Order: sequence, then structure tokens, then C-alpha cells
Amino acid sequence: MKHVLLVVASVLMAAMSGPVTAQAVAVTEKPAPGVIDTQSGTGVDKDAYNALIDKMDQGDACGEDCDRIARLVSGNAPVMPYDADGQTPVTGEVAIIFIIDESGLTSNFRIERSTSPQLSAAAIAAVQSWRFTPALKAGKPVSMQARQIFPFVLP
Repeated sequence: MKHVLLVVASVLMAAMSGPVTAQAVAVTEKPAPGVIDTQSGTGVDKDAYNALIDKMDQGDACGEDCDRIARLVSGNAPVMPYDADGQTPVTGEVAIIFIIDESGLTSNFRIERSTSPQLSAAAIAAVQSWRFTPALKAGKPVSMQARQIFPFVLP
């Protein structure tokens, strides 16, 4: 069984300068805090994801640009790609930055770092399908920038 760990990283408003850094995650028997272990290509546990989002400092995530950060409604973990031989899973890590717009859709994908172009493509394909309730400022939807880390690992 192949797994993709979702590291729930800090999120930022697009107007803020630069992404927040997140600590590297060591793969262990039990996922570390801030990590959701999800089988390749399967649905992300939105309740677990949002619970981790809720633990973040709203001030660090939004600053004065929002009162509530975006929350995941639905989305699948990336599908783990295989090498050219079709037998060997590609493992590694991707950090992706993207925009969650006022309607909760994702766009403007930028790979911050990646160990493989195949993993980058898998991360983008997954995040393109994610849906959120948008961030809010004074009760009105606003766009925000988000950062997500995907460690692609084998159990």
C-alpha cells in the first residue's frame, strides 16, 4: 500500500510576503503532529485536516487580511507515480503553494520544492481538485495563499 502524507502547513494571505516555512517531517510508524497519513489517491479526511487548521494561529495565517482561514471541503491525496519501468513507486516530497480563491477553488500552483517532476505533477493534479470554504474577512469571502507539503512514502 502506497501512502501520501499530508503535512498541514501554515497558510497565508496572498498579500503577505513569502511562504511560511514548515519543519521537515520524519516518517515514523505513527504520523507526527500536523501529518495526516492517507493512501495514495484516496480522499483526505477533511475533519482531521480542518482540525489541524483550527490549531494554527489565525493571526500568523491571515494577519489582518482575514478573520478565518479557508477550510477543506473535499479533496484527494495525490496519486503516487511510478518510474518508467511501471514497477517502482517514486518517493520523495513536494511543497506546493497555491491560491484558494473567493469561491473556494484552487489556482496559481507553484512548486516551492520537489524531489521529482513526477511528484510535482501528482501534487498539482491533486490540489487542482481540492475544494474549500473560502477564507473570510468581515464575513465576506476573500482569496488567500496556501502552502501544502506532500511526503510520498511507502509503508
